Amino acid sequence: VECLSVNMLRIGNIHNHVLGGYKGLCALSVKRITARWITCRYISTEKEEISSEEANPCGIDKLKGMDPRTGEQRIGRNFNYKMELGGLAERLGHSTEDLPSLQTALVHRSALHMGEDGSSQTGHLHNGRLAVLGKSVLVHYLQEYLYYTYPNMEGNALWDIGNQICHPTMICNIADYLGISELILTRKTIADTGHRGIKYKAFTAVLGAVYNDKGPLAARKIVGEFIIPVLKTADLRELIKLQHPSFVLRAILKEKGKSPPKIRLLSETGRLSHFPSFVVGVYSQEQLLGEGSGTSLKRAEKEAMSTAVRNHFMKELKNISLPSNNDKKIPSFEEK
Repeated sequence: VECLSVNMLRIGNIHNHVLGGYKGLCALSVKRITARWITCRYISTEKEEISSEEANPCGIDKLKGMDPRTGEQRIGRNFNYKMELGGLAERLGHSTEDLPSLQTALVHRSALHMGEDGSSQTGHLHNGRLAVLGKSVLVHYLQEYLYYTYPNMEGNALWDIGNQICHPTMICNIADYLGISELILTRKTIADTGHRGIKYKAFTAVLGAVYNDKGPLAARKIVGEFIIPVLKTADLRELIKLQHPSFVLRAILKEKGKSPPKIRLLSETGRLSHFPSFVVGVYSQEQLLGEGSGTSLKRAEKEAMSTAVRNHFMKELKNISLPSNNDKKIPSFEEK
């Protein structure tokens, strides 16, 4: 500070010599005031940062008393974060002692004081790595179920259904159901729709924690209890996107050695009116593959083709045995 004042005094003297007495005195005064303000500001800010870090390294304990859905202190509730964390572990079929990674899975990146390189300055971990692991586990077991349950379903259809079931909106609803949402440690308000990715990341991180601590079978059980039931109750036909159903249906029939599809008009009303309606059926020889309706013959034909393709895709196998059923003993990468 003394060196800074001496330097400012020298600068003021130079201005005084060049610009004249009054103007140099004003410049000197402004420089001294500015130097004093900068010095005091730096010292006070440094004290505040040191005191906050000494009190709580990254504010984790304080965030446990905050409701992430509102960003406010939990008031009027006998809330115990440790007990609620144990309740979540029990809902997952385990205990907090069995899931040491569970707490890390609920720590969002914003809860920590991050360095310029993206690492935690306090040595704490956030859920980024567990979320990547959990998402891959979620996609793997979901696609395994779809692949073996619906053997006629093409790759694009498997992808479309998987994306819809794993959509953030669907996963966030499951996170709310399990009580994950109110245990997330974050400095952001997850009630905002723009921050629903935080809940999605927390759920996948919890799944990754189960996989990390208890193994693949425990993680598959979570998917089977909370994700697959959503799949079974959804109308999968509506989740399949078909841009050119006629080409797909022709390829399917050709592969099976059947006759190409034929369109037959089943019924119509009001052809010459403003609101006509047509119902057509698509046949392979005498076998009805699907029906469709529309305000024009072209639309009804496309709908009938789409229905036929979806009916083919949705042929389901019951009581199948999945490859992951044999994952009781998974060899390590070093084993030969």
